[in-house]
Amino acid sequence: MLRTTLTSLSQGLLPRRLYSSAAPSRFLNDFMATQEKGPVQVSIETKIMASLEPTILETVNESHLHAHHSAMKGNTNKETHFKVTVVSEKFQGKPLVQRHRMIHALLGDELKQDMVNIGIVGTGLVGSELIQQLKATGAKRLNVVGLTTSRKMLLSDTSYQSLDLGSWPSALQQGVDADLGVFAKYLSESQDHSIIVDCTASDGVAANYPAWLQLGLSVVTPNKKGFSGTLDLYQSIRSLAGNLNGTGKAPFAYYESTVGAGLPVLNTLADLVNTGDKVHKVEGIFSGTLSYLFNNFSSLTGGNGKSFSENVKVAKELGYTEPDPRDDLNGMDVARKVTICGRLAGVDLDLTTLPVENIVPGPLQTVATADEFMAKLPEYDAHFAQLNEEAKKEGQVLRCVGLVDVQGGQSGVKLLKYPGSHPFASLQGSDNIIKFTTEYFPNGLIIQGAGAGAAVTSFGIFSDILKVQGRVE
Repeated sequence: MLRTTLTSLSQGLLPRRLYSSAAPSRFLNDFMATQEKGPVQVSIETKIMASLEPTILETVNESHLHAHHSAMKGNTNKETHFKVTVVSEKFQGKPLVQRHRMIHALLGDELKQDMVNIGIVGTGLVGSELIQQLKATGAKRLNVVGLTTSRKMLLSDTSYQSLDLGSWPSALQQGVDADLGVFAKYLSESQDHSIIVDCTASDGVAANYPAWLQLGLSVVTPNKKGFSGTLDLYQSIRSLAGNLNGTGKAPFAYYESTVGAGLPVLNTLADLVNTGDKVHKVEGIFSGTLSYLFNNFSSLTGGNGKSFSENVKVAKELGYTEPDPRDDLNGMDVARKVTICGRLAGVDLDLTTLPVENIVPGPLQTVATADEFMAKLPEYDAHFAQLNEEAKKEGQVLRCVGLVDVQGGQSGVKLLKYPGSHPFASLQGSDNIIKFTTEYFPNGLIIQGAGAGAAVTSFGIFSDILKVQGRVE
């Protein structure tokens, strides 16, 4: 009987040594023998047992040894390494290369790429939808091992098995008190690469991104605060994320869904910059709320006939606005998106100095509650009607637009007029539209589509998770 040993079988790499011997190679290490088996190790053993019916099967996770050697060399990339010893009658008479191919074919999925662990911060509308999408697709080698809200936290065990995505709400409710430090530490101690997905809109959570990256955790988020906040925070994130600092090494930070939800706005802009194109302007209707309001209120065909306050009321009832519509009308949401795009285009925009036109009438900017604001807004319908009529007389419509002016220095958020022939004038519903004007695309490159909503935002997050997974193969 021939005995075949695969030494240092590494996911993503071919076995480094394959040989036969008179006795099976043994790896005697009491500490490692007591470790709980993770999902990849269990999968390896299950497949070998079912196919090769071995008389001896030994799998040892040597990842901690390789991680130690890598760390000594300054490499923070995590790889999962297994030493597998197989003794099987089915190897009888087969040369080493053929035995090698048998194992390789059998463990194809395990060799392709590492498992990736996911910890989700925030399980509200977007977080819940992301969990549902992950569950529905049955994404391979993606394990949701942690969930946390501001109050409760749910973690898997030390084997990092995926949580039950069918019963997570009740399990989370029975979880332990939330602690982001403990949450991040748990994810960082996995032998496989881990991603923290921040589905909150919290400044406090975003402030943790540099610390998480330093732990070797990738960050994926729709939270605009980390990438539109202080320049110091943004530059710290960029310096630590391999996809932003030019090293290409894990960990990574992806934030596509901060602008345009699932639309490929930031990916396109990054491609333009990275390929050497010169970006002149990025302009567009970045807010689904403001898109809906002005598409219905200001049209050369008369719009829907409702006053401005009536349109705001309908948008609020449909869930298009924030609980306080002033948080949309003040232009700050658009300003954050403009800042994010500007920084990616090489302009160090800052919210504290960016010109932002607040279209909330002055006296209503300081009223105490959203209800009071809504009650008094009709008093200013004549003001908005006059602006609309003046635009119509010129054959134009009103649109609230964000602008990154790379060369002219006139970036900001403004209520502008556009002729009926302009792409911004013909927009429908609550769609976003973003136009890039560059040296390669002097007539503009336009991206248009749904830029708000839980489903499309989660799509953008999921896509970024897959990007990280692809890079850690």
